[in-house]
Amino acid sequence: MAGFEAILEFIQVLSLAVIIVGTIILGALVAPTLFKQLSKIEAGMAMTELFERFSQWLEISALSLFLARVIDFVFVRNMSFATDSIYYKQTFLKANFDTSYLLSLILIISILIISLYISLDLTPKLMNAYQDDDKEFETLHKKSEKLYRINALIALLALII
Repeated sequence: MAGFEAILEFIQVLSLAVIIVGTIILGALVAPTLFKQLSKIEAGMAMTELFERFSQWLEISALSLFLARVIDFVFVRNMSFATDSIYYKQTFLKANFDTSYLLSLILIISILIISLYISLDLTPKLMNAYQDDDKEFETLHKKSEKLYRINALIALLALII
């Protein structure tokens, strides 16, 4: 079972790394470089394409992270809610469900929700607004920047925990 736990841990760390490092590289390195080297329209088109692809990686990473954590919860930690025994529930809470695990689970669910929102809702709106309306694009762009940063910060906290 130790090998299985190691695989799950690797998936979780890799997923968090993709979220954190990808956000930092795109936001701090790629975007400023493109906007410095290309015209605003060319750089905007390139960044829109990059963020569309990254949002897909973000979605995959968040889903992988969540599924690995759920598999860890059910199969590795052998958690089950099938029993009604008071003794079982007390033992379960004391021995297996510590605060840091609960906190990391909440953080992972937050990452999943934000990532799915960015990928499925915000990115398509950004793609459409980029071509149609500068003011709407600017509003959506600021919102996406904040959400990417929040998501990376939450992922960093989950990695530390």
